[in-house]
Amino acid sequence: ARSLQQLGEATEALRQFAALAPVRGSVRFLEAHRYLAEQDLFENERQNDIFRAMHLMQIIRHSPDAKAERRKLLDILTKHREYDQAIQLLQETLSKFPEDRLIVARLRARQGQLKEARDEALVATDDLARQLREFP
Repeated sequence: ARSLQQLGEATEALRQFAALAPVRGSVRFLEAHRYLAEQDLFENERQNDIFRAMHLMQIIRHSPDAKAERRKLLDILTKHREYDQAIQLLQETLSKFPEDRLIVARLRARQGQLKEARDEALVATDDLARQLREFP
């Protein structure tokens, strides 16, 4: 599929990438999902974002440490004000990426949940202080 793309056969390459990266069912090739998540296939920006989000979710589901893809999905969700979904996405990996708690705090503040935002920010501050003590 990449060879076809390099040869200028974009339509055929896209067809092959789509066959390798279904959004439902079994995941075959994460690289195909990555490729498709970067494409602008629709004239409508929202449709492009939905398409990208579906492929990014497949990557994240099958590669939990895919931080770059998680960030891209987070950007899409916040762009469309899907704050609850964005928070849920972040909370799934707070044990691996505790610094994301500050993003959760910011999203809670955007939702008007100021007490929860302060609580998240305090926990993030405590986590950072603990990390600095443990790993000077």
